[in-house]
Amino acid sequence: VQYHTDSKATLQRYYDEDAERLRAQSDRFAGKFVAFRTELQIICEQ
Repeated sequence: VQYHTDSKATLQRYYDEDAERLRAQSDRFAGKFVAFRTELQIICEQ
């Protein structure tokens, strides 16, 4: 799944306010999926 955000500040707010709670909900599926987080910067839009 990929997400887009309008600003780095919005992404930081997600990290600060929501990310940990959402990760905790995935504990019941431990060992059944792989997750990784990568921030990408748009270089050029066409």
